[in-house]
Amino acid sequence: MSMRRIGAWVASMMLAAAPALAHAAASSEQQQGMTIFQHGGHGIQACVSCHGSQARGGMGPRLAGLGRAYIIRQLHDFSSDTRHNRAMETEVKHLDATSMRQVATWIATLKPHRSSQSPRIKSSISKLITEGDWSRSIPACIDCHAGTLMGDSDEIPALAGQQHGYIAKRLRWFKALKTPFGPPARIMSNVASQLSDQEITDLAKALSSLNGTTVSSLKKEYSGDLTRHTGIKESKKISPSPGAALPISKPLAEAIQHGEQIFMNTPVQARAYVGKNSRLSCVHCHLNRGRLATAAPMWAAAIRYPLYRKKNHRVNTLAMRIQGCFRYSLNGAPPPPNSNTMVDLIAYIHWLGSGQVMGSQPIAHGFPPIAKAAQRPDKLRGADLFRMRCALCHGLNGQGKVRDKKVLFPPLWGAHSFNWGAGLHRVDKAAAFIKANMPYGAGNSLNTQDAWDIAAFVESHPRPEDPRFTGNIAETTRRFHPHRDVDFYATSHPQE
Repeated sequence: MSMRRIGAWVASMMLAAAPALAHAAASSEQQQGMTIFQHGGHGIQACVSCHGSQARGGMGPRLAGLGRAYIIRQLHDFSSDTRHNRAMETEVKHLDATSMRQVATWIATLKPHRSSQSPRIKSSISKLITEGDWSRSIPACIDCHAGTLMGDSDEIPALAGQQHGYIAKRLRWFKALKTPFGPPARIMSNVASQLSDQEITDLAKALSSLNGTTVSSLKKEYSGDLTRHTGIKESKKISPSPGAALPISKPLAEAIQHGEQIFMNTPVQARAYVGKNSRLSCVHCHLNRGRLATAAPMWAAAIRYPLYRKKNHRVNTLAMRIQGCFRYSLNGAPPPPNSNTMVDLIAYIHWLGSGQVMGSQPIAHGFPPIAKAAQRPDKLRGADLFRMRCALCHGLNGQGKVRDKKVLFPPLWGAHSFNWGAGLHRVDKAAAFIKANMPYGAGNSLNTQDAWDIAAFVESHPRPEDPRFTGNIAETTRRFHPHRDVDFYATSHPQE
């Protein structure tokens, strides 16, 4: 056998053995972690003494169901005095990085106990869990912790089935926090500060009674007023009541409900009209089911259209505007005006606009204007800010996060995001959206310059092509994007 063949044979054997070696290493890591967890070692007590043999809780909180990366981060936080708990700080100081990884690897294999009982939860608390209360800038629990409330296995913890005493303790800690030190603490401090002590108690008990499969059983109520749904004060000009009540007509009520489903999960509910790689839904730009005043609310669109738009130099109907969203933001094809997708979306949007006068001036629309940046937006500054403020939800590579095949946080660039013909691919539009709404649930916590810099960073990345692209950036910009900085886009465009 020639030396070349011998080398190829050895290489193929090594490649074949690699998965087995990796599996063996992972098994060894789990075994070491199990030993530390159950019997202690390295100068620490056995973890089971507080957290139970299967990490389902005891004197300490339930750990089963938490992701490996999340557990490692918490252990590091305890060891670095970023997170405080006397018992944990005492124990963790004896663990090195390898031991932390081993323990986290073992815990991540454990599953929480699932109760088969359907919980009984107050409607007001159910609403906080499934819809939030944006009049107090409180997002729904499921918006960040996933529809099952089992977190993202990476940075965001599971809530369903956690001990109610522990949840209540953490919420009260966040409420008392004066100087939040990072995005999770900033968001949760903002949420907890708006909750009453009784709400914290009730919410903690409700979350502990859920098991990851019973969240969907929580009752959805179609009722409310503008103040509660949008987080803005009522105006004397108009008195709209988005979502006042579903109409008596069953077919129309079903169309509205289906329109909301399309709005919330567009790639699944309207897949014929969404780009095959897109992971975006309408709700990712129009927050709180299209009701948030600072995120281009749909109840405003319901009364503003028909409207002349400079983007295409003509009067647009609401259907035409929606078609544009599918073409650019969803990188797909415009649904026909008489399609079920279009009809049901418009039914939902008009339902949100119930009580308003057609043609009147809504009290909010689009994104709130943002002041001009003191310095030219800088994507290098923006990169640092993105890592500190945005990566928790959207990932270091802007890829977003998916849990149980559902998009938890949207991708901000790349093949799964909007194309460069979308309105949010304008640095000024993106900056305005970021300033008013990000971090999620803690809008207006960034200063103006930071919002511009983050927008510059996000928009500097490759994304799908504008379907109107002529083959020449300067020509396409002149015809379709005259407001844009040609030099900035020329340096960021994937084909140049």
